[in-house]
Amino acid sequence: MKTKTIILLCMAVVFMIGCAGLPKTTRTGAIHTIRIEKTLSDPKLTVQAGDEIRWVNYRTEPVTIEFVPDPKISCSCEKGFSGMVGKANQSARIKAGEFVSVCFSESGEFKYNVRMTAVVIGGETIAPGMIMVEK
Repeated sequence: MKTKTIILLCMAVVFMIGCAGLPKTTRTGAIHTIRIEKTLSDPKLTVQAGDEIRWVNYRTEPVTIEFVPDPKISCSCEKGFSGMVGKANQSARIKAGEFVSVCFSESGEFKYNVRMTAVVIGGETIAPGMIMVEK
C-alpha cells in the first residue's frame, strides 16, 4: 500500500513538472500573424485585448522589434518579450525562421519598429508598425 502511494505521488510530480513547460495561451484564443519579409505583412493591426500577436521572421537574417516610445506593456502571454511577470520587455530579437509573440491585456495604441539588415547606407531599414488593442 505504501509503495502504491509513493508511485502515485511520483507520477503526480512528473505530470506537474511536464505541464510547467507548456506555452502560455491567450485569453481569447485568437492569433494574428505579422510576417516579416522585405516589408511587414500587416503594419497596422487592430485586435482585441487578450488576442495573441505573432511576428514571424521570414528573412535570412535576425531582426529586432522595438516598441516606441518605450511603453509599459501589460501582457497576459508572451514569447521572446520575457520580462517581469505580466510585463514585457520593450524589444525582442527574432532569429531567421523564428517568432516572438505577445498578448496585450490592456487597450491602447502600441507603436513599434522592426529593424532589418539591408544593403543601404547605414546597413539597416526600419519598418514601422502599430497595434491597436480594443477592449
